[in-house]
Amino acid sequence: MRRRLINSTLAVVLVVIAVFGVSLVIVETRTISNSAQESVDSEALRLISVVESRLLGEESVNPGALGEQIDPRRYARIDIPGRAPIEIGERPEGSVIEGVARSGSGEKVTVQESRSTVTDEVGRTLLIIGAVALLAVIAAVLLAVRQANRLASPLTDLAETAERLGSGDPRPRHKRYGVPELDRVATCSTPAPSGSPGC
Repeated sequence: MRRRLINSTLAVVLVVIAVFGVSLVIVETRTISNSAQESVDSEALRLISVVESRLLGEESVNPGALGEQIDPRRYARIDIPGRAPIEIGERPEGSVIEGVARSGSGEKVTVQESRSTVTDEVGRTLLIIGAVALLAVIAAVLLAVRQANRLASPLTDLAETAERLGSGDPRPRHKRYGVPELDRVATCSTPAPSGSPGC
């Protein structure tokens, strides 16, 4: 009986963790990916506005002047009509997240970031979710064992008392469980003194 109670409690907890854990992983992965894409897009828009304002003010547009305007982990390419492309940072290898912005006068800014940064963040999130799920399973095991002992112990004692009474042993059972029905049975299992109403 203990094993069944523990198994049923664990089964419920594992189903809940599976349903909500998988949903949470999907939602978090999409949120992190969307956030990274929005960040790259906004940086491209910000950089194109800086380029436009510098061109309108007839200021120089070069990697030195624009280097501080971009996250050092990212790469940017600025295409201005009639000029050589300007590159800032190192071009990432492999899969990238890309944001492109264009101005009305033909300038184009492309910002790229390696997708590995997103993968790393997703990995950290999965690690946290996994740790929380593991703690939930451990807590569920402890709770299941405690509840199984609490529920099974009185029933085991009750069965032993019934067996003892059936074999003609009327010794009283003084153990109390805090459950009125079981404590009443414990009282009733002892022979009533003569003249008392009994159970």
